[in-house]
Amino acid sequence: MAGNSITLRVLSPLRILNRTSARKILPVFAVIIFCNAFAAWYVLGERIIYHFDSIGYWAMLVELKHNLATQPWNALQWFWSGIRMDDYSSLTIAPLLPFSLFGTTRLWYVLSIVNTFALPAVFAFLLLSRRFFALAHPSFPGVPPPPQTLQTAAILVTILCAPPFWAAIVGGMPDVAGIALISTILLLTLQSLPALRWRDESIVGILAFILIRFRRWYIIWVVGYLLARGVMLLLLCAWRRQWKPLMIQSAKLALCGGVCAALLFLVSGPFILRVIGSDYASLYAGFQIPDFTWWKAIHTVISRFGYILTIFAIGGVILSFAHPRLRIPGAFLLIQFVTTFALFARTQTFFSHHWYLLLTTVLLFAGFFLLEHIHHAARTRTIAVGFLVLNVFIFFAVFFPPLSKLTYPIIPLIPNYPFLIRTRGDLNEMKHLQWSLFDEMRNPTDRVYVLSASTILNRAMVHYMHFTFPELPNLSGKVLDTQDLDRWYGFPSQFFQASHIVVVEPIQYMNTPENSRILILPAERLLNRQGLGQAFRRLPYQFRLDGGSTASIFRRTQKITKAEALEFSDALRAYYPEDPKIYEISIPPGILADE
Repeated sequence: MAGNSITLRVLSPLRILNRTSARKILPVFAVIIFCNAFAAWYVLGERIIYHFDSIGYWAMLVELKHNLATQPWNALQWFWSGIRMDDYSSLTIAPLLPFSLFGTTRLWYVLSIVNTFALPAVFAFLLLSRRFFALAHPSFPGVPPPPQTLQTAAILVTILCAPPFWAAIVGGMPDVAGIALISTILLLTLQSLPALRWRDESIVGILAFILIRFRRWYIIWVVGYLLARGVMLLLLCAWRRQWKPLMIQSAKLALCGGVCAALLFLVSGPFILRVIGSDYASLYAGFQIPDFTWWKAIHTVISRFGYILTIFAIGGVILSFAHPRLRIPGAFLLIQFVTTFALFARTQTFFSHHWYLLLTTVLLFAGFFLLEHIHHAARTRTIAVGFLVLNVFIFFAVFFPPLSKLTYPIIPLIPNYPFLIRTRGDLNEMKHLQWSLFDEMRNPTDRVYVLSASTILNRAMVHYMHFTFPELPNLSGKVLDTQDLDRWYGFPSQFFQASHIVVVEPIQYMNTPENSRILILPAERLLNRQGLGQAFRRLPYQFRLDGGSTASIFRRTQKITKAEALEFSDALRAYYPEDPKIYEISIPPGILADE
């Protein structure tokens, strides 16, 4: 009728999407906002000079973006060469290029890591955790499913509030992409372990290749994965006394390893041949755990993860073996974890970006421990919520100074690592050093050698200081490579080509003096004006750095003699009589005085 009014309902976006969609979308937005906000807060609070691994990939990204704009063909050649040969593969930074359109400042660089690598890692881990839990509790008709919202929250809190997850990210290292790749590999594996489909084996082989070329040391995870699957096949066939399936499953596993190996040799032949021919235990002697014992290696990892996360993970292992459906996946994950840990610990110690080798498995078991409590009665669910709150507390305790001061006495329970925003109080002195070097090296042939390799001062700081402070002069073309690890570099020929040397007192080396003779011996000769040190004169500069250190600049006033170089070579070789060839004099002609 004409007099009747019709009321039209105005639907909100959430009603259009319906409640189920809203519950799925809102956590995604919450994770994105949290990750970006936390990373931005951390980076904007830093007051340091970026160096070592925290600057390497940032510099590569800036260079690649510049070359694509000015010399696109050369940039593409560099990209392909990086995949084929380099330890620091160009494959690592290529995915960051789209985000670099917003800028290449430190903030945008770290945010590009967050959005390109960290977020996919979080969501891949979420899918993996749900799959692992579903193996223990398959859905049946008429049986109500566990509370999905609380499950999702538990998994997200487990990974997002784990300080080891964030250390390398805010440090500017893109290695977190490994968690996304590892989670995807494990997701495919757990779907049908031990009998994967042929197609899945091929996909896992491709993903393993990408993982290895993303960062070289992920090859240890891949080796641990293949060994664990091989061991599980043998154990299961022996337990069931069924040897016929062993041939088929071994062929499938061989396909997985074969696809990975074929891609490595076809695409990255020079790289993989160099890896196979290298003795990394010897090359990385300077990075090994001093006076190595297995207990020291285990304690190092536990102290980085914290006792609470470790206890949760152990609880998850125990609960997984209590479920008949999880005994095979749980045993596989445990074998893979132990193998990876043992192989890497014997090579070198675990730095923040190496934690990702172990972190996926640790977080998976820790998350399962929480999910099991959520799944059961209301009382245990309350306990689980308490555990989640504890995780959140640990996150704030290690990253926020007010809480960190209060929780320092309980450091064994929480991760023992300098997670706090990094600052230093000598930035003006470092700027003064950079300007002084710029003023001193006016001659086009002048070059500087930084005879220091600690976090107080190192070659990367001088080389890339203009990244941190754009107003400073760019000295990258005048900074020689510092040879600071004994067995890695051999004879330090670059030192003899320098017109200027920067030395810090006390002498600053990377790890231990036993593996830094290549740096300590020339520094002592300069400071004491002995041997080759007589060719240099200390300039009237004093730079007061953090830790009570003082930096000085030395200028070469005459050529080093062959006798002085020979004395230096003999001193180095005396420390390594079993391998004297690595310290034979290797200097370009025309450098020494009597040539």
